[in-house]
Amino acid sequence: MGLSGIMPYWANLDQFTRADQDPIASGWAGPIISGHTQMKVVSNALAGGIGATSNSYWNTLLGADHGCAIDMPAAPTGAHNMGLAVRVQSPGTGTSAQRAFILIAYDTLLEIYLKLAGGTTLLNSITGMSYSINDGIAITVRKNIVTSWYKPVGTGIYAPKGFVKNDQIVGPGFIGAFCDGQNGRGDNFAGGGLTPGTDINYKKKVRIDRAAQGRVYF
Repeated sequence: MGLSGIMPYWANLDQFTRADQDPIASGWAGPIISGHTQMKVVSNALAGGIGATSNSYWNTLLGADHGCAIDMPAAPTGAHNMGLAVRVQSPGTGTSAQRAFILIAYDTLLEIYLKLAGGTTLLNSITGMSYSINDGIAITVRKNIVTSWYKPVGTGIYAPKGFVKNDQIVGPGFIGAFCDGQNGRGDNFAGGGLTPGTDINYKKKVRIDRAAQGRVYF
């Protein structure tokens, strides 16, 4: 079983080529989750805070169907991972209000999480990933389908890796970035809406690993 699709390509929103910022500004706000630190700019790259989970969102509200992508100048690990968020709703207003679909890359995993009141739950996990410096990851949400994407360095081509059907977050939202640990790095943040007819064309469904359901990460 598998899936195929066409990754939508967006112009870069931020390449982080500026003086260090802590917290990140220039179109960003945050944090997404109340009590977390915000992302920052360090040596022309997106970075997390020291010893904390960091997240920020691009402060432009998008329609319900959208996505975002980022390159990873440092190969992600469990302690220094890199992530993205879509359909971010009510960011920073308290744990009872925040909602988002979150993509996290670390070690050999690429995982989609659901953030609702009360915690974050794993929805889909792709194992056996082998990350290299400057690989790219992306996440899209179209109607009730959330898809993870991966771009090996040097190829310029994203391929779908997994998807999950979920009806728990609907409507417009923001896009954003996540990181655990100060050594996670991001570059070339891109994102925007999905164009009907040119975005995702599913031919087969991917089996959802139900054994992973209920696992909490954040």
